[in-house]
Amino acid sequence: MDTCTPKFDRGSLWDRLTHVSAQAENQRVLHHIATETVLVEDQDIQYVVRVLRHLRKKIEAGIEQRKKTEASGQYHNPFLPYEEALYVADVTDSHLVILNKFPVLDHHTLLITRAFEEQQSLLTEADFTALWACMAEYDALAFYNGGREAGSSQRHKHLQMIPLPLHPDGPPLPIEPALKRAHFRGKIGVVPDFPFVHAVARVNPDWLDQPEKSGPLCNHIYQEMLLQVGMGYTGGVAVPPYNFIATREWMLLLPRSVSNYKQIYINSLGFAGALLVKDEEHLDQLCKTRPSNVLQRVSIPANNQ
Repeated sequence: MDTCTPKFDRGSLWDRLTHVSAQAENQRVLHHIATETVLVEDQDIQYVVRVLRHLRKKIEAGIEQRKKTEASGQYHNPFLPYEEALYVADVTDSHLVILNKFPVLDHHTLLITRAFEEQQSLLTEADFTALWACMAEYDALAFYNGGREAGSSQRHKHLQMIPLPLHPDGPPLPIEPALKRAHFRGKIGVVPDFPFVHAVARVNPDWLDQPEKSGPLCNHIYQEMLLQVGMGYTGGVAVPPYNFIATREWMLLLPRSVSNYKQIYINSLGFAGALLVKDEEHLDQLCKTRPSNVLQRVSIPANNQ
């Protein structure tokens, strides 16, 4: 089989995902993180803010991972090997899909590389080929947290996917109204409403119709987005922290400065309009500061662009 050809039958991934999710639920392999949802409006964007209720299982797993790393003197990688009960499907020769063991939202998956690659690295043609093979299967938000300051908690390279909509009320993607006001010069644009350095691009529908041909085409646009935000190409490793998000219509990329503002931690989902806070105190802090200001303070202010 060609290395760019999806390994699953087209149209089968969603059924496979829901089946494996149900099995993992029954086996108590998944540990859903309980939250309550609040909608916070700021500059025509209705941010979906989820307030954590408990993180006991995820904290215990993090402690266990650190113990294994300390005992062996080497990084303990939860993806090599991954838990068999979390396996969803092979995607390409270089990538496969597994369930997120600690989901906030249902059917949250990880698109991981078979061989170890550092998370704080650039995406590649192979990453994009695998990504669009999955995105062609069901409507989802895909995202990549490039490094710890960008919200990553694991070193092994992985993109993530969450089915849309992110909330039943409002647009499927909270930032959709702002994206529609983007100004373009050629293929790359900026959104006037966003107070941080970024680049936005439209998705070519052909990437969904022929995902096996999407890798080099998407990668070319991605490289232009990197140039737009002042990152350029650095050989694929040890790049500055950044976030990347994509839907079937849009892609957004932005460099990061820090992981949090006053203990409000932000990953790629925050820039899609979905935030997670630890408790009501941090929710109050977010509302007082306003989500757009929090996003600006963990990225690069737009006046630098």
